[in-house]
Amino acid sequence: MTKRIFGLVGPIASGKGILGKQLENMGYLYISLSDQIRDYLAAEGLPINRTSLQDTGNLLRRERGLGVLAEMTISRTGGSDRNLVFDSIRNLGEIERLKGAFPNIMIIGIDAPVEIRLKRFLARAAERGEDGVTEEDFWKANTRDRGEGIDNGQQVDLCLLTSNLIIDNPYEDKEIFIKEASREIRQKFGFRIEGISVGGPERRPGGVGQTE
Repeated sequence: MTKRIFGLVGPIASGKGILGKQLENMGYLYISLSDQIRDYLAAEGLPINRTSLQDTGNLLRRERGLGVLAEMTISRTGGSDRNLVFDSIRNLGEIERLKGAFPNIMIIGIDAPVEIRLKRFLARAAERGEDGVTEEDFWKANTRDRGEGIDNGQQVDLCLLTSNLIIDNPYEDKEIFIKEASREIRQKFGFRIEGISVGGPERRPGGVGQTE
């Protein structure tokens, strides 16, 4: 069977982490580009929050090249023969590097109406006990995330334009989203991703969904 490789891109709270978890539950090796930044911040003893993730991602791209985060995630596959899913792509240089390593990679964009993403963003902050998170925080992070106008910055909108498929996720029910995503992926690529629960243990403490 041909090895399947996905790259996931989408704005904050679009739900790409839900699709990533579904693929992980199906046996895909899941690797997040944002986790490479978290590891860097942890090693430096620096706080991990959305602003520090965005700032440090930009810094690493400027100092080490636009594809540095993709390079770091590729190194973590260890030549695995498993299907792969790369999450949290945010720069065109990352897509270029992933395509260089995996010419058959399928870039999937996940998007949702901004009002729905705002609601998810605030609900997620409340679930984590993040006091003081406001709508203003969302709008500031969202504007920066979608496109900063610098080569080494966040470029989600530009990345979405390069996607092989964009799936809309206005759904409150995760299972409904997975069914719709499966239908669209089957229609585009010819295979299913349904059949396994989207529940299960978190990938890493405090990490899941932070930069969805």
